[in-house]
Amino acid sequence: MQNHPGVFLAIEGSDGSGKSTQFRLTVERLKAAGHEVEVFKFPQHGEASSYFVNSYLGGDYGPATEVSPYTASLFYALDRYHASPKIRSALSSGKIVIADRYVGSNMAHQGAKFTSPHEQRGFFMWAENLEYQLLGIPRPDLNLLLKVPASISQRLIAKRAAAGAKLDEHEKDQGHLAKAIDAYDQLWKLFPKDFKQIESVRDNQLLSIVEVNDLIWQTIKPLLPPPKRKGKGVVLRLDQPPYSSSSKRAAKLSEPRLKQVKETKEPKKETGINLEAILSLQKQMISRSGSLRSLNQRRLKAAINLLTPLHYRKVELEELLGEKKSQKTSPNDEPVALNDIIRQLAAAFPTPESDEQIKLLTATPRNEFDLLGDAKNVSLNYQQKEQALVSELKRVAANANYHFETTSDWATLLAFNGQFMTDAPKILGLDPGLSYRVPEIIETAGLEEPYKKAFEFSARQYSQIIAHGGKDAISTLLLGHNVRWKFKVDAAALSRASKASENQEALRFLDLLQDKITENHPHVAKFLASKEPVRTPRAHKKHR
Repeated sequence: MQNHPGVFLAIEGSDGSGKSTQFRLTVERLKAAGHEVEVFKFPQHGEASSYFVNSYLGGDYGPATEVSPYTASLFYALDRYHASPKIRSALSSGKIVIADRYVGSNMAHQGAKFTSPHEQRGFFMWAENLEYQLLGIPRPDLNLLLKVPASISQRLIAKRAAAGAKLDEHEKDQGHLAKAIDAYDQLWKLFPKDFKQIESVRDNQLLSIVEVNDLIWQTIKPLLPPPKRKGKGVVLRLDQPPYSSSSKRAAKLSEPRLKQVKETKEPKKETGINLEAILSLQKQMISRSGSLRSLNQRRLKAAINLLTPLHYRKVELEELLGEKKSQKTSPNDEPVALNDIIRQLAAAFPTPESDEQIKLLTATPRNEFDLLGDAKNVSLNYQQKEQALVSELKRVAANANYHFETTSDWATLLAFNGQFMTDAPKILGLDPGLSYRVPEIIETAGLEEPYKKAFEFSARQYSQIIAHGGKDAISTLLLGHNVRWKFKVDAAALSRASKASENQEALRFLDLLQDKITENHPHVAKFLASKEPVRTPRAHKKHR
């Protein structure tokens, strides 16, 4: 029994098992359910403690097969030892700690080097004693093993390599992969209380991302303590259609209205798009929402509005992308299709591999005290600088600039476009799997089933159009689908946006941005949280 109020989970799996995707979804699902989550990824690339691991994986010490499993294990163990104080601190505060790879990965990959089952078992016992006894590294409450046959894992790794991913020494060796998968099986049998297998294949077919994540969720749910806060909706589904590589001012940050959906005519049949099923479900939900007087009607209608197909926001999308349909100058000239524009952008800005929902790329100035100017930075001590910055932030907030990369729904992107960003946002591509969230109020209203069906219809239509080479597939996606994008903003504009918005999802997004700013500019973030009015020394420049 662990002597802390938190829960420690580790997600393990062979290379090509889909572990990174399941790790990301599980983290999002825990947060959405109201849990405080602390994330760790091993090896800790970028930390000084991963120096020897990186050298080993890069082949600096020769082929991985020629490095003793005992020697290599020390590299990984010390990297985890470095993270141990942070893990203990998070667990002591009652957080859910979740690790992407942990001791089990080391035991499996290094254990794969043994040909004798007896020697392998002896190594497992040595490694467990090294990590948990000698070094005192925290032991997970549960290790989840994603079980995928070697043949499928090899196919997925080959696909990644073909897409340009750089493979390490372990990933390059197909023989090692098969042995590592067998070693994971042995770990499960040797330590049944510590390891739980998640069967990711059924009848020789790889389960969908959603099905695997549901298995993980059902496994960890009994271990979870009561959430520390009210949930904000669940990342429910990741369908797996073929991935796309892919006006007027956007509506203000108030609650979205359904008026435009009701009054818009059906798209012409010749487009090849059939949205009747989606709009029918949306209308049914609108009709049912009227009888749910105990719920906030504005929030409920805003959530239902996320089922609006992007077909009805084409003008805004074209303006967002900085392109407009060209006028025909000859019978051979054709207008530029929106989907073609997105494909061009996707080629220039490929979807990043980061699992973070929001990533702060740059914060300017690097030191927030530089907002005070050179004279005060030199003449004041730290406490004086702190007091001066707090008192002057209303005036200098516009000089604190941030560049973000994020995943949000299309509704958030369109609502914020032109409202507070210093430059036009850049679309990186569709979020892998056409992911989306189910707002909490939809679940409370008992409308989850039709909500999910609408996204299923959309994904199916999108897949069919993509499969047949259609150009309008993007139009079948819904405002609630996720998209990856980059944008720049200053603190003054963020402050204005947080005061202007009554939309719960928009406020949630702004809170996430504020959390990221805390990492670089804690005083600015505290100022944003205070909701104080901002004096803007110059008119805020809007892009066009």
